Amino acid sequence: MIAPGVLLNKIAALALLAGLLVLAYAGLFAPIAHKLSDTRQKIEERRDELGRLTLALNEHQRDAVTDEPNIRALNFTMLEGESDQIRAAALQARVNAVAADEGIRLSSVTVLPPRVDDALRLVGIEIQLQAGLKQLQGLLFTLEAQQPPLFVGMLQIARAADSNVRPHRELDARLTLFGATTKSGGG
Repeated sequence: MIAPGVLLNKIAALALLAGLLVLAYAGLFAPIAHKLSDTRQKIEERRDELGRLTLALNEHQRDAVTDEPNIRALNFTMLEGESDQIRAAALQARVNAVAADEGIRLSSVTVLPPRVDDALRLVGIEIQLQAGLKQLQGLLFTLEAQQPPLFVGMLQIARAADSNVRPHRELDARLTLFGATTKSGGG
């Protein structure tokens, strides 16, 4: 028979070993297992998000293909011309004519590179001018009322440096104007 002290020592040693194993599991293995579980969950969430984004992209691409007929169905007037250069020249001539009617002399006209926005290709110009407030308003209102419509991309207005000397030319203005054409109408 085993002495009670030795039996007690063996039970204590086994309890100590079991306690160490529990501590090792709690201190080492449980955090690693928890971290792996979190990582798996994050990967699954990212896969779901990627699937949703891919679906949204496919829908957007499908919609972009059908946008051009929808624009034409709305009877949206486009800039006419064989190429972007011809469209930009027509846009420049139109702005020059309206400015002349308003008594404005353009100091600078620059053709901008075409931009593509969804199913539209935007052909634009940047103009700089000196004018009075009423003249500038008249120019913008007239351009807005005409067909095909023009879009103002940027408008900067500042007091002209020589506004005291030049009546009806108290503002320096710089603006970009864009006209729409179809995406396929490059040049």
